[in-house]
Amino acid sequence: MMVYYFNIFQKTSDKIGKAAQKAVADSLPVIKEAPDGLIVKISDAIRNLEDLASSNKFFENIVKDNKDFIKIDNNVYKYNDYFINIGKKFKLNPHAHRLEEIREYKLSSAPEIIAYSDLKNNMDCVLITRIKNSKTSVPVPYEEVQADVTLEAKNKFLQDFDKLARDNIAVDNMLNKRNWYVVPETGDIILSNWSDFSKFGDEVSKSIFKNKLRELCGLIY
Repeated sequence: MMVYYFNIFQKTSDKIGKAAQKAVADSLPVIKEAPDGLIVKISDAIRNLEDLASSNKFFENIVKDNKDFIKIDNNVYKYNDYFINIGKKFKLNPHAHRLEEIREYKLSSAPEIIAYSDLKNNMDCVLITRIKNSKTSVPVPYEEVQADVTLEAKNKFLQDFDKLARDNIAVDNMLNKRNWYVVPETGDIILSNWSDFSKFGDEVSKSIFKNKLRELCGLIY
């Protein structure tokens, strides 16, 4: 079975300092941006859910009532270009905070965080993200479609690196192609795992990192 990008989470690095560690410990606001009416209602409702089981029951009832709301994997649902992931707090909470931290950069390779809430048992949580222009599909592994990935898409991915590198942010998972997915409608490269950040120490380390990234994109021969 294909493992979609939103099911891939790893241990969060603590390399970016005390402020980031504190952010992971705190709760995100439940709703960040939700233009769709159903998503607004869901964002309100998830605060009252108890655990994984009750959350799945809640979302499965929505599946029955709405043909556009589908279950695509265990604990994963999709509605238009919104993706709803139910999981353990220790996995999803750090990932959610990383997405919140990079929101201001408006990266084409990062899902947009829409809502996050801990569940009442304080062990589980719900994370809602959005990938624009993905209403009719889910991201597919880069290596399955790399022959069709355009130069424009690769350059957009590199531009995202540049935006973060200007603030000395290194996303180590960018160098692992298993974390790369492609949005079929746009061709954009999406990074599956944003939880492992570090800091560039100097311009040389930035240059080495970017050259490795260019090589992975097939732009260095």
